[in-house]
Amino acid sequence: MILDESNTFYGAFDNKTHKKLEEAGVKIGYVDLTKLRDPMLVYSAPWRLFIQPFGNPKNRGKTKNPIYEGTDKVTIRSILRALNAKANHRKLIMNETTAMLTSANPHAEGSKHSNVAFKFSSPIIKEIYEGEKPAAKITKKDGSLKQKLPDKDFSKIPFSKNDKLKLQYFTNGATAKDISQELKNTQFGEKVIIAQFFLADRGIINDIRKAARRGVKFEIILNNSNAGLPNKAAAGELMKYARKHNYDINIKFYNKGEEMYHVKMLSILKNDYLITYGGSTNFTRRNMRNFNLENELKIMSAYDQKISKDILDYYDRLWTNRDGEFTLPYDEHKNEKLMNDLLFRFMEMNGFGAF
Repeated sequence: MILDESNTFYGAFDNKTHKKLEEAGVKIGYVDLTKLRDPMLVYSAPWRLFIQPFGNPKNRGKTKNPIYEGTDKVTIRSILRALNAKANHRKLIMNETTAMLTSANPHAEGSKHSNVAFKFSSPIIKEIYEGEKPAAKITKKDGSLKQKLPDKDFSKIPFSKNDKLKLQYFTNGATAKDISQELKNTQFGEKVIIAQFFLADRGIINDIRKAARRGVKFEIILNNSNAGLPNKAAAGELMKYARKHNYDINIKFYNKGEEMYHVKMLSILKNDYLITYGGSTNFTRRNMRNFNLENELKIMSAYDQKISKDILDYYDRLWTNRDGEFTLPYDEHKNEKLMNDLLFRFMEMNGFGAF
């Protein structure tokens, strides 16, 4: 298991559940987040200079966990480490024959959220496994994983003869590059559907604007965050742009209760086939520009394939509110205030947001 430091609240304590797993023979490694690029340099630079050298004593915390109630006490230094705002954000479960990429985090809070997953068996699984070896190398030295994944034999997975379905796998910033290129390739009359927890990345927003100018239609479902950042600011920018030029951009907010709309998907409806991205990647600078560890599956499928029908049915059910009230009108929940927009742009540019 290759896990994020948040499972020990950034080194504050030993995770009791994980210790039981290790006693049963499970090998666990926590990614050393200091090995990742700093998205918020104005904070991380002084942290690395003045705080990191003093270490972080484990199981000696005296401060209440500011995020999760009922856990062990944490240290001030672990809180300061968390403020670097980095993560092993990948969501992958796999064995020698099958893999599942999901938007879901397997924890109590995540069980409430709306998520999606893609389960598949393909020779690409070998590529996915090899892609986890570099992540294993940057896990902490004291982990039972010992910074290494064993070699595995994936030769028994048969190649598919179905030429109507193709898969590609991306990690970290490669996802943004491919999505951006596919958006640039869109043409007049095509349609793009986006379902996202966070929409904030400036490059993706600009790609949406340019595609809309070429006559591409957009339907976008976003998490309905009360704070208004980043989704309502990004949505406001796009909708004002669409109204000004009469472009075809339509946005709805997910009708959330206690949960969040935690999905991370984008689909492009080409003339003869469907392109879909799904995985861990939020459309934010931190997730798309090589700061976090991320993973994403790209599916290219003909419209007569079951996966295409399932994906389009999922979108349609939410957009049309079939079987329930899943999405809410943009105008009833918008926030197009100038201050909200300026704050959003400043926070995304400098990495100050929690998104």
